[in-house]
This record gives sequence, C-alpha cells and structure tokens, in this order.
Amino acid sequence: AVSRYLKFQNVTMKGIEMKGSVCTYNGTIGKDGKAIDMQKSPWWKCPKAYPDYKITWARFLFYRDWLQDCTFCTDGVVLTDVRDAYFQRDPFVAAVQSKQNHPLVLFQEHPTMVNTHWLTDIPVSSCREHKVGNTPVLCSGSVMGSREGILDYIDVMVEEFDYWKTREKCRINWPGDDQSIHNYLYYTNRFGHTTSH
Repeated sequence: AVSRYLKFQNVTMKGIEMKGSVCTYNGTIGKDGKAIDMQKSPWWKCPKAYPDYKITWARFLFYRDWLQDCTFCTDGVVLTDVRDAYFQRDPFVAAVQSKQNHPLVLFQEHPTMVNTHWLTDIPVSSCREHKVGNTPVLCSGSVMGSREGILDYIDVMVEEFDYWKTREKCRINWPGDDQSIHNYLYYTNRFGHTTSH
C-alpha cells in the first residue's frame, strides 16, 4: 500500500542491497573494551556497495549517488527517514511562501532536546574533544535544500565519517551517531550558509 501511494505521488524509491554483504567497517569498541565483530553485531550492518560504512552512514553515500544519477533532479531535495515523517503540505511551497531560500535547511527536534543529551555529548566529546553544549538538537533524519546545498552537505558529512571511522576513540557502539556528527558539524559552522527551524 505504501509503495503504491509513493508511486502515485511520483516519489522515486531506491533499494539498498544488503544480502551477502561483508562489513569491512570494524573496530567499534564494545562495553567490554574489545572490538566488536561487525559480522555478528545485531546493530551494525554494512551495504554491499559501501562495506566500509555502517548503514546509518552509508545512506548518505547512497543519497549522493542517487542524486548525482538523477539528471532531472534540479529542484529542491528532501532527505528524510520515512518511518516517522509526515508531510502536511509541500515543504518547498511553504519555504518559497515564507521567503526561505537557503541551500540547506535543518530541523530541530523537540524543544526540550538539547545537545547535552548523551546522543550528541558522549560521541562528540569522545571523538572530537568538543562540547556542543546546551543547543537545540537538529535531526539528521530530516534535511532539505537545493540540489547543490544537499550535495555539499553530504560531502561534509562523509568527510567527517571518514575521520571518525579511522580513529578508535570515535567508534561508538550505538546507532544514532550520524545525528551526533550532524550536530557537531552544524554548531562548528562546517555546513556554511544554513538555517535551522
């Protein structure tokens, strides 16, 4: 039913090949202080096309591939987790009406969620020895902007993933560190001209 609806709405859907994938992203340290065997971990899976990246990071490389392959995708772009995203109206029409013409737009979580929360604080403090502080949490699962703005955003994210994956102190054993990285990059002005709502 969902696939039919999305096709009816002219949404392009893409799949990711996971079957038979061998994860080469290794070295995440578990609670016991030992490296986790990624082949046995219930949390970490790597896609066949990008075995050096856990799926929560690899999705950004897929976004880039799909967007670069789409020659007719020249307008606004939304990257979103679909399991909890609800559109009440066209977000680009709303952006134009409110004169929000930004190459990259990020969205805040609930107002009570701040970056002193463990999801941002522990990974960023461990990896970058930086405190993002008492700032609003921005959701890495909802990002929109121009084609160029989104491609630039992905490049910055992947550059930071590459930094994190080569350093043992940056290998955190829980999902969600893409959001930690997303917030770190925004609050250290690595995304350039960006707005958040």
